[in-house]
Amino acid sequence: MSSRIELDVQQSLDGVLAWMTGRLHLLGVGPSHAHDCKVIVDEYVANLSTHGRVSKKSQIWSLEVVRDNDDLLLRFRDNGGAFDPTCHDVSVDEKGIADRPVGGLGLLLIKELSDTQVYRYRDGQNCLDVKIHLTREK
Repeated sequence: MSSRIELDVQQSLDGVLAWMTGRLHLLGVGPSHAHDCKVIVDEYVANLSTHGRVSKKSQIWSLEVVRDNDDLLLRFRDNGGAFDPTCHDVSVDEKGIADRPVGGLGLLLIKELSDTQVYRYRDGQNCLDVKIHLTREK
């Protein structure tokens, strides 16, 4: 089962999160994983609105939510500049998260809250698929 929403980056994040929360509930996703999904979407949109614009054209992005048995897939698409979040080192060193330089924290959160992230740039769009195994211990 899948649901998809497409919006301009300037539209309300609260509205997107409300839409997604309803879809996750319909898909039988529990509150803990739903919370992780909200954080992932929030960080994706924050990065997109801060770093994604490459021209004056309207910045459009979409989110598709798909459940396949014990896996939940968040499919992000946007028409911003090509950016592969999977090729950046976002690990936390021994200093800890509070001492890390500005930047990359959102990517780290997406990586830590999901099980796989697959990126490709196709037809002028960034395509990021984020998978969460719903049987994973939290």
